[in-house]
Amino acid sequence: MGTCGKDIPLETQFMLVESKDTTGGERENVPTIYIVFLPFPEGQFHAVLQGNEKNELEICVGKAGDIAVETNQGFNLVYMHAGTSPFEVINQAVNEVKEDPNCVVQEGAQFANRLTGIKENEKFQKNGKFVDHGLGLKRVVEEAKQHHNVKNGYVWHALAGYWGGVHLVGLGMEHYDAALAYPVSSPGVLGNQPDIVMDSLAVHGLCLVHPKKVFNFHELHAYLASCGVDGVKVDVQNIIQTLGAGHGALVSLTRSYPQALEASVARNFPDNGCISCMCHNTDGINRAKRLL
Repeated sequence: MGTCGKDIPLETQFMLVESKDTTGGERENVPTIYIVFLPFPEGQFHAVLQGNEKNELEICVGKAGDIAVETNQGFNLVYMHAGTSPFEVINQAVNEVKEDPNCVVQEGAQFANRLTGIKENEKFQKNGKFVDHGLGLKRVVEEAKQHHNVKNGYVWHALAGYWGGVHLVGLGMEHYDAALAYPVSSPGVLGNQPDIVMDSLAVHGLCLVHPKKVFNFHELHAYLASCGVDGVKVDVQNIIQTLGAGHGALVSLTRSYPQALEASVARNFPDNGCISCMCHNTDGINRAKRLL
């Protein structure tokens, strides 16, 4: 952080400058401009930025550790990009965005992915085909423990299955009576922390296991336990607070889901094998009896 050229330290590899056009004197409603300076290597040299006592910005070209390497010119040493949003300017300076015409929300759309089944997919199976229970996740866990000194194996999943819930037509998922829901955050939450996950799910929706059927979801933990898994990390628990419409508001959901989770962990991972994540709001803490 700084306000003038001499504040720029040596070996600066990235710089974002905030400025205003004051060439016509002080004026109102002049937009703030953000400029990215990104040094680039060129040939056998690398470039960095630095300031000097004259408050000037300098481009310093390094000799890459070999004093025999010399040059007296550089054509593409620094990339510059400007705009009115610091976040967009940085993104545009370093990420080529690949547009997907079938995606409503391009950024963050991965958070709408849903759980397609409680068993592992073909990526865990031999030759990409489900041959035998012992050749899939169970074998992965066994080999990790036997050959790689892994003491305990935990599996990650979201409280609703995955970030976007469960798949409506997933194999063996029909009896969960899942339905599409659209999360609604309170103005207070949105005001404190706008969230790309919520933006995505507000468009794509989350496929929620019916609260009366969520106790059946222990089948996921039962299968993991049969594969030698010792516990689970249950993430995205706060999403339940935004899905109360049609289910007796958030109080009902924040009661049924944690109760089902605790009962399932007690049944399938008796050593209380659960790491709870994104659940440290007052509802989550007050409802919890075993898992914190």
